[in-house]
Parts: sequence; structure tokens; C-alpha cells
Amino acid sequence: MMNLVLAAEAATQTGIADWMPQIGMLVVFAGAMYFLMIRPQKKREREARDMLSKLEVGNKIVTIGGIVGEIIKVEDDEVTISTSTEKTQMVFVKEAIKQVSAQ
Repeated sequence: MMNLVLAAEAATQTGIADWMPQIGMLVVFAGAMYFLMIRPQKKREREARDMLSKLEVGNKIVTIGGIVGEIIKVEDDEVTISTSTEKTQMVFVKEAIKQVSAQ
């Protein structure tokens, strides 16, 4: 009877030991995915949020549609820009702004 108990304990210990390298590889893979994909995406989102929060009247912008203009009014979630020499005014949501260059 004692031999069966010892054999069962040995089987349990080797079973866990067999899984440890696979669990370790899974942890390494998850860490690599975080540092290669998730972390850079969060950084880009933070930079975009910072850019949109610092919009000011007079900044020149480019929208995601390629429209270039100068900010003439900033509201909570909208920006009014003036484009071309005719001073055409357009209203965009802030998320539509792709690039800002301070004047």
C-alpha cells in the first residue's frame, strides 16, 4: 500500500514538472505580446489625447480626411477651422484631427 502512495506522489510531482516549461513559455509569450503590441498602442492613444487637449486658436491642423486649416474656435468636443483664402469655416469633432502644428 505504501508503494502505491509513493507512486501516486511521484506521478503528481512529475506531472507538474512536465507542465512548468509550457506554463513558463505562455507567460513569456504574454509578456512579449504586452511589450510589442499593447504598450505601444496605449502610448499612441495617450499622445493623441494629449495633442487634442492642447488645441488652441491659431494652430494649423490636418484632419484625417486631409483637410488643412487653421483653428478659429475650440469647444468641448468640436473645433471650428478656417480653410483656404475664402475663409471657409468647417466644424469637426476633435477626434477627426490627425496632426497639429503650432503657429
